[in-house]
Amino acid sequence: MEAAEESTGYDAQNDKYVNMFEAGIIDPTRVVRVAISDATSVASLMMTAEAAVVEAPKESKKNGKRAPAAEVEEDEELFGSY
Repeated sequence: MEAAEESTGYDAQNDKYVNMFEAGIIDPTRVVRVAISDATSVASLMMTAEAAVVEAPKESKKNGKRAPAAEVEEDEELFGSY
C-alpha cells in the first residue's frame, strides 16, 4: 500500500483497496456541485438575515410623515425615560 496512487483508498462495502475515482466513490463533479449549492444556501441565508434585522423608519408625530433620523428620540423609545 506504500506505493499506491493518491487516488487509491479502501472500499469498505466491497472490502478491498480500489482507485476511488474509477470505483465512483469520489466524484469530482458531485463535489463541485455540492460546494456551489452550499455556498448559494449560505449566501441566501445571509441576505435573508440582513433583511430581517433592519427596522422600518419611524413615523413622525407632527404630520404623519417619516421624520429624519435626527428628529426621532430613539433613546427614550428604546429605554424609556430615565
